[in-house]
Amino acid sequence: MESGKSSRQNHVGGRGNMRRLLMGVGGGIIFLVGLAVVIAWLALRPEKPKYYLEYDSVSQFQVSNDGLVNSKVFFNITTRNPNKKVAIYYDNIDAFLLYDDEEIAWASIQPFFQSHKNTTLLHARLSGYLASLQPDTARDLKLEHSSGKIDLVFRLYARIRFKVGSWKSGHYTLSVKCRHVVLDVADKGDTGSFQRMQCHVHV
Repeated sequence: MESGKSSRQNHVGGRGNMRRLLMGVGGGIIFLVGLAVVIAWLALRPEKPKYYLEYDSVSQFQVSNDGLVNSKVFFNITTRNPNKKVAIYYDNIDAFLLYDDEEIAWASIQPFFQSHKNTTLLHARLSGYLASLQPDTARDLKLEHSSGKIDLVFRLYARIRFKVGSWKSGHYTLSVKCRHVVLDVADKGDTGSFQRMQCHVHV
């Protein structure tokens, strides 16, 4: 009886050792693959893309007494991928125009693929219909609107993936922020007063 019991224990123990061995080997392989990817990534030293807000065109901008905003504002955005070996997939892109952190216009931009050392021109046609603001925010916006110039913030968010050779990364969120975007709402359609600006980019 004791001999049979000991045999069963050895059999169970052997299976447990084999399971631990396989788990250890599998974990080691995953670690080595991950380490190789990290080393390759660091060796490439990928840089963040650069973004520039080129110009604006205001076709509509109205602020009602109730604090509702109707607007149509067009921007051209230049994005530069400075990397020699890293390409970028832009799978989803949304742009917003904000006043005091409140959205007044928005737009979706067509997804695209950006190869290495490439400059791409994007067109953002932002519009807002009856965008509702907080009373204090609406009051301040109406005062600025009456002066003919409005100080806004342009934001862009994108779901991106990196490509190096045949390897593709998982998704990352790219955030672009352009401060002090001053629109001349007194002369709709005029772009001469708008200065090209570089935006802050975070991935």
